[in-house]
Amino acid sequence: MSARSFKQPSMTMALGPVGRWALAILVLILFLLFYFSGAIVNAGHVGVVTTFGEVDNTVRPPGFYLIFPLAQRINQIDTRVQPHPFKEIDAASQEMQSVILTGMMNYHLEPGRAAFLFQNVGLDFANKVIDPAFND
Repeated sequence: MSARSFKQPSMTMALGPVGRWALAILVLILFLLFYFSGAIVNAGHVGVVTTFGEVDNTVRPPGFYLIFPLAQRINQIDTRVQPHPFKEIDAASQEMQSVILTGMMNYHLEPGRAAFLFQNVGLDFANKVIDPAFND
């Protein structure tokens, strides 16, 4: 008896051309799902997680986090000291002279209050909170 060489069909030969395309699309979808399922919160920031737009009250410190890519998003909020310029404020001196004031204020956000601030005020809180307080 002679030994015949029997060649087993490879995976790509067994799938056919349509199966190869389906496999390539499946691999691409799995890669994209894995790629977008992680989020990084950078140093000097905290992360506020939103799930379908609803704010989660826990604040994430800097680091890597796994998320559900279609449902969750991590919004980074800067907690470092930032300068905020005053807009020109018209005032009167004690002698009733007209004075225009300008200035610069340094501020930072407390990390524990980031979720509350993000939910109730938004990301441009300096313009919404600090400027009106100084104009009064």
